[in-house]
Amino acid sequence: MNKTLALALGLLSTTVFAEDKIQQASPEKAVEPKLTLTIYDTSNTVPRAIEGLKYSLKAKNLSLCWTAFDMPFIQSNKVIELFHSPKASKFTDASASTVSSKDKKQHTIENYLPSVNGQYIHRCWNFDKKDPLGKYSVEVQINNIKFPALSFEVVK
Repeated sequence: MNKTLALALGLLSTTVFAEDKIQQASPEKAVEPKLTLTIYDTSNTVPRAIEGLKYSLKAKNLSLCWTAFDMPFIQSNKVIELFHSPKASKFTDASASTVSSKDKKQHTIENYLPSVNGQYIHRCWNFDKKDPLGKYSVEVQINNIKFPALSFEVVK
């Protein structure tokens, strides 16, 4: 009987200590997926972020880039970008499926992209004098995570 009681007490104390350690461990905070939009000057070997979200057509070597992070990635991530332009325009990417609305103001670009070391996905776009001036927005969906629209402006 003593052996049974000792075994039961041993199991009980192990359970209590394990539960105590679980409660002492700091709970991990839930991390929300994030998407940022940045304009970079790519004239040097290391791109430099430009303050604000105005893409100047006069400036050479600019790229508008979004970066998604703090989210789960798989080997090949389905990326859907929905651009809204102020006037009729054209978006092209040879490696993606692109569909534009009849008025050419809404453009859906679908692609499969890998993440960088499972940490983020980064995608850049360039604009030129053929693109209309004004306010644009882009909505990005990666796999089943849809981000709110981000806005930028194309200026002279």
